[in-house]
Amino acid sequence: MALIRKPLPVSTIVVDRVALFVRAPVPGRVKTRLAADIGVAAALDAHRQLTEHALRRLSNRPGYDLEIWCSQSHQEIDQWSAQFQVPIFVQHGAGLGERMANCLEILCREGGRGAIVGCDCPPVDANYLRKAFAALDAFDLVLGPAEDGGYGLIAWAQEQSPEVFDGVAWGGADVLVQTQLLAQQAGLRVSIQPPIWDVDVLDDWRRFQRNY
Repeated sequence: MALIRKPLPVSTIVVDRVALFVRAPVPGRVKTRLAADIGVAAALDAHRQLTEHALRRLSNRPGYDLEIWCSQSHQEIDQWSAQFQVPIFVQHGAGLGERMANCLEILCREGGRGAIVGCDCPPVDANYLRKAFAALDAFDLVLGPAEDGGYGLIAWAQEQSPEVFDGVAWGGADVLVQTQLLAQQAGLRVSIQPPIWDVDVLDDWRRFQRNY
């Protein structure tokens, strides 16, 4: 069970839930590939800007509830929670795949639908999320493909998480392909949404600065 740092509002209405996956803003632990070009301090600031951009873009929107799912407790995450009125959960699991699987199971309890979004995917907005949830009316799994071969969004509507995480080479160029293959083997109907991009390297960061 994930540790809830801030209580969710009590409600009898089942709503769509969106988990924004956020790394704690610890120097040297975030945007490490970007840090190779701009330095650790600048990469940390980039991480902060990207996270705050995502929170501004996605919080307080009708149609779903946004939650911060962080890698570990951190004072700045508490501040973001208070500023944007978003509850905090702490991820748990041995690796990224296990953390996402555990998260989706919790999001989808009691008949709800859940989506996970990376905090470094600037194009994702409320409309993109609503379309992803709408696709779940006809599909079992929804993916928002990233230009680098991964994905920046995954959405699901069953309490038992999909069998699409085991053995995936996270961070590689074949994450989306591997995930689709695992979904096919599991007999899942997959909807692929319009492509998005995330910020990993200097060109990505400059693109963010130009466009946002």
